[in-house]
Amino acid sequence: MKFYNSPFAIDKKYADELRRKETAFREQTKTRKQILHTLVTTFELIPNEHSIGLIDSVVAMEELFVGMEGK
Repeated sequence: MKFYNSPFAIDKKYADELRRKETAFREQTKTRKQILHTLVTTFELIPNEHSIGLIDSVVAMEELFVGMEGK
């Protein structure tokens, strides 16, 4: 996990790192199941050529606390 205090954009280096980690995970676990990349963020993902097709879903911080207002 990483923390950024502003909207996040994936660059080529980070996209390559995520792909390497996925390959290592597949090799270590021998999984044949689909792997979904989900970004949990306090801000937003800035879509670009490196995130499109790589990040499957984005969960914003406010979505984690829906229905908890006033508790």
